[in-house]
Parts: sequence; structure tokens; C-alpha cells
Amino acid sequence: MSWWKRAFLATGLVALMGCAHPTAHDTVLRSQDPVIARLDQGILELNENLAHLRRHIADLKSLPILEDPLIQQLRAFDLSAWQLHEQQWQLQFEHLTFISDHIRRAQATGADRTRLRAEWARRQQEYIAALQQVREARHELERQRFLIESQLVQRYFE
Repeated sequence: MSWWKRAFLATGLVALMGCAHPTAHDTVLRSQDPVIARLDQGILELNENLAHLRRHIADLKSLPILEDPLIQQLRAFDLSAWQLHEQQWQLQFEHLTFISDHIRRAQATGADRTRLRAEWARRQQEYIAALQQVREARHELERQRFLIESQLVQRYFE
């Protein structure tokens, strides 16, 4: 067999192996417990989404600064909104990780279940309060952004 046929065959095999390589979703160990499996899937997806969102935030930070102060304020509100979104996803990621860990620990040992339940209940309350703070901050950002956006649009009618 000539060298170019071997090279072509080797390239084809490498490409085929690359296509057959499992994705991150496929490499997660699937639990037999449907709740844990769903938690693990949510953790994986949030982790991937957080990485993508952080790249997006970095891109926003690298945009050139414009001289118009209203556009600067608008961009600042946009950046703050994405950072708040990141904070919310991080809270959700930590919450799902906490729940998954506590369910696994409860399944592994029956002795600590009362303590684990108390920790989970306390964490639930903290999570609900943190999400409420994020909602309130988002509402305020949206209100302020709307005011700046209105000023910007109003220029066209003056």
C-alpha cells in the first residue's frame, strides 16, 4: 500500500475516533436513582453554561469604550445584568451540588439523616433568600436600564 493511501486511512481513522469520543454529557456516571441522575445532569449543564457565560462577560468587558456617557451607562447595566445572571446560576449550581451530596450521604448512612435533613432545611431557606435578593437586584437593574435607554431614545425625538 502506498504512503498516501496509508496517510489517508490513518487520517480517516483518527477522524472516526474523534467523532466516536464521548461528550461531557456521555461521560457523567448515570445514577440508578432518577433524582440523583437529574441533579447530576443539572449540575453538568449549569457548569457548562457558567463557563460560556463567563466567556461572554469577558467579551463584554473587552469592548472598546465609547465616548457617549449614556451608552457607557447602558453597557454598564448590561454587564451588571450578565454578572447577576452568573451569580444566580452559581447559586443554583451550589444548591444542586449541595442537594446531590446530601442525598448521597443520606443513602450511604442512616445515622446522620436527621442532621442532614436539618442542614438541608437550613440551606433551603438560605437559598430562597438569596434568590429573592437576586430577583430584587435584577428588577432594580432593569428599572435603571429602562430609564437610561429612554434617555438615549429620547434624543431622536428632540
